[in-house]
Amino acid sequence: MEKTWILCPLLLLTCLLSGCYTSKVRVVLQPDGSGTLVVTHTGTEALLSFIETRFKSTAEETFFKEDQLKAAAASYGKGVSFVRRNIFDTEDGKAFIATYKFNHVNDLRIGADTAQPGKTTSDNDDAFTFLLTNTLLLVEPPVIATADVEEGAAPRIELPEVTAKRLERFQANRTSLMEQGNPFSLEGDESQAVLTKKLLQDMRFRVEISVPGQIRATNASHLERTPTGDQVVVLLDLQLGRMLDTPTFMTAIAEDRLGDLSISNLVGLPGVTTETNGTVRIMFDPSPTP
Repeated sequence: MEKTWILCPLLLLTCLLSGCYTSKVRVVLQPDGSGTLVVTHTGTEALLSFIETRFKSTAEETFFKEDQLKAAAASYGKGVSFVRRNIFDTEDGKAFIATYKFNHVNDLRIGADTAQPGKTTSDNDDAFTFLLTNTLLLVEPPVIATADVEEGAAPRIELPEVTAKRLERFQANRTSLMEQGNPFSLEGDESQAVLTKKLLQDMRFRVEISVPGQIRATNASHLERTPTGDQVVVLLDLQLGRMLDTPTFMTAIAEDRLGDLSISNLVGLPGVTTETNGTVRIMFDPSPTP
């Protein structure tokens, strides 16, 4: 049966942390197939303040404990081990960086729920997988099934009592945010769409890979160069702030079913970068650039 890559884990994490959050996963490959995996989470001061109020502990203590990060290594595949964690101040918050090493890229699995500690490899079925042969790297993306919901599809019909319960739940969540430090400066009369935009406007999730030396040929759709001059292939980049005004996304918000969306529903929308052409081929020259 064809699998659809579901956004639910990522979006549930989004709702849990209540926005202003970015996550980047970078795979750094070495010529022998080993390498490092760097997972970077960045949160604003508003988010960090909310976490401290909501969970009565700091973000480090709540989501970035060393034992959590060590346990998360198993979700990335065989031969992956935790190396270190670092926390840095940013202009408007903090960056939390977890570094792992892997024995061989062929055993690595990177999925949209990579940020969640404690998952197992079997949980991470819908993931990017890799096959390295000499200087040719093949990246197999998760299967993207045909979308079940078309852009601009008519809203679903629900019973009045279901609508009332959903509105009651939304109002309770809005009140809870205001009572727990009000990190997003709510006034108490925001609609669900307005509140969701406040919470998700800075959300971003990105997966990229860099290979040793220079990329000589690739069919990748999204090849970028970092400020330090490194070439990276962007496998996935979800910028929720740019997706917020599209009919597909706003209908899902209005009907309280963000967790039902899959990548297939979002391909082609503003803010969505993903590979849709099947296996990504990257041929590289591992020798240093003259």
